[in-house]
Amino acid sequence: LGDTELMNRDVALMQFFILEQFSSFKRYVLKHRLFTFSVSSALPISPLLWTTCWAFTICSLLFWLYWVLQWGISNGSVTLEQWGVNFAFAVIEDVFAVQGIRCYALFVLSMMSIDPQLRYIYRVLNRVAVSYTQDELENNLGEIKVVQHLSGACRVSRMKIGLDLSAAKILRHMDDVDIEVCRLNRDVGMSTLAVVIVSIPVYVGALDFILGEIALDSALPAM
Repeated sequence: LGDTELMNRDVALMQFFILEQFSSFKRYVLKHRLFTFSVSSALPISPLLWTTCWAFTICSLLFWLYWVLQWGISNGSVTLEQWGVNFAFAVIEDVFAVQGIRCYALFVLSMMSIDPQLRYIYRVLNRVAVSYTQDELENNLGEIKVVQHLSGACRVSRMKIGLDLSAAKILRHMDDVDIEVCRLNRDVGMSTLAVVIVSIPVYVGALDFILGEIALDSALPAM
């Protein structure tokens, strides 16, 4: 988020808190549904770097197009035709099979086990928010609460950067009992298909989320 994206910081902070309540498998699935900010603007980037990257991308595409045409001419039309058939089958498999299985596993099967816990989280956050706006909460911010030390989102809510955020005001009043309620139905298992598909990007994604996405796109065709 850029410095001007103040309206998105509330949403991002609350979404980070929600992710903390789930296991690593379910957290990976939820990342595909969260952190989508349609009104956010891109961060500044060097014009030279932007131009260089786009020039490299376009030149690479042109080079590979030239290489394919040159390869087809040197090997004959029959070889080029067979290569085209294989390429077409690969595209059809990716669009209708791989992506279909991916969407079904990530957004249908997985969400069936995530929805029950999300409902508990919503009820807790809604109760705390309503109580805060109606001044029904006790002034117990000085009490020792484990969640305020172990939760990254709750720690951020107490930092200077998050003091004025609406989400931070709610998170500062979360106590250990609220967290226990938020984690009800956490043990609802995912389907075997969803676990098999998600396990690969989860373990690889421990290093980087993008690497996890690449691993998922590579593993599904192999299956």
